[in-house]
Amino acid sequence: MACTKQVKINMQDIGDSLENSLTRRLRELPEQPRENSRITIPRIPIDILESNNSSLYYEPRTVSIGPYYHGKERYRDTEQHKMRYLRDFLSRHQVRLEVLVKEIRALEAPARQCYSGFICLNSERFIEMLLLDGCFILEVWSKKLNKENDALIDISWIKNRIVTDFLLIENQIPFFVIHKLYSVSVSYRGLLSEKECRDQILLKLTDFVQWRAPMWVWPRQFETPQCEIHHLLHFYQEFYVPKKTKVQNSSDGTMQSSIARLKSFFSGKAEQESPVYILPSATDLREAGVVFRRKQLPDHFLDITFKNGIFEMPMIGTGLEEKITILNLIAWNSKIALEHQKQSDNSSHLYLYPLTSYIMLLESLLRTKNDIQLLKARGIIENNDPSDEQLANFFNHVGDLNVICGEFHYFADLFSDIKRYYDRRWHRHRAKLKREYFHSPWSVISVVAATMLLFLTGIQAFCAIYPVACH
Repeated sequence: MACTKQVKINMQDIGDSLENSLTRRLRELPEQPRENSRITIPRIPIDILESNNSSLYYEPRTVSIGPYYHGKERYRDTEQHKMRYLRDFLSRHQVRLEVLVKEIRALEAPARQCYSGFICLNSERFIEMLLLDGCFILEVWSKKLNKENDALIDISWIKNRIVTDFLLIENQIPFFVIHKLYSVSVSYRGLLSEKECRDQILLKLTDFVQWRAPMWVWPRQFETPQCEIHHLLHFYQEFYVPKKTKVQNSSDGTMQSSIARLKSFFSGKAEQESPVYILPSATDLREAGVVFRRKQLPDHFLDITFKNGIFEMPMIGTGLEEKITILNLIAWNSKIALEHQKQSDNSSHLYLYPLTSYIMLLESLLRTKNDIQLLKARGIIENNDPSDEQLANFFNHVGDLNVICGEFHYFADLFSDIKRYYDRRWHRHRAKLKREYFHSPWSVISVVAATMLLFLTGIQAFCAIYPVACH
């Protein structure tokens, strides 16, 4: 009986501890998101991270920003610098620490709702993280823009890695936290209004992004974003990627193709042309007579044209920083594309996604190492990979997170014009003739000499048959 009673007591203790444990975990769950709130800092799917060593492109290498990688051992050295940067921030702006803590504490709930999944940080640690990370970002900007000496960012390779880490989709804090820290620091001294503060921080961020943000071709005209900014990666996209438009014409036969479509419509002889999403590879297009050229002085990296068989596009950088940035931009674009699709009431064709269409173009063109070698020879690709095959493999998977919404896309006309050119047999035969018989001056001379010899032989044969006529 004693043993039975002891077992019952132990079972009751286990039940009570389990109940207490579950109750505690229920209390720790984040609040239900408000109807108008949405996740702006998502996580990369685990299968993407585990495939093709993709974690290299999504995990920070030097500094952890936000809760996803907070507290990991590999970022311990940089965490120590964050305390020093907090001290410098307080000294620079002459603001009291308790003021900053109070302001950030008020932002805890909306900040938590920006992240997906469960954040394993209690209230105090979460607020501390937002404060340290926000001040660290602002101090990195200030030290660079003011050309201050600093033990951390004076080392060029560390500085470049930090800036790249600032553009990782999983390595973000909400922009309203950065905005609040900056506005408190300047308004504390009565220097700027709220609107002036926003304009100034965006202007400073624009200067910072122009300084060293890894991408391929900078736009010629810089415009400060006017929309709500969710985080640094979002700002970078608004600054760098051309705005969405409802019409994107190619420069090859746009007017002629429009007239042809009008004639087909009024005659009723043809149906509407289906949109093209996949193009032949670069080597296949070359076989059809398409000539690739690197565009000189492009307006932006999407300044791609096709005219009379000439395909011109800006340079494609393939360094590690460029790869990291483009993949994280794709992940962010897939997030906002899905949101637009849900909110558009089956009218998502009104939204055109420049970056997703650009990735479709790269995936189509660059399928094998032969495609890489072709565009390298044309000066379009600068390959920093150990082999062309490895770079081709990268482009084969660059669109794993790409989301295409709507019936049309940014390069719809461009894709249609290229496909139409490729499907014409005459272009293929002409390219083959040129490739086999006119690929060098000596081959041209040989063809001309052979033609003249054939012509003279014909005259000689004619004269032999009709000698009188020849005289």
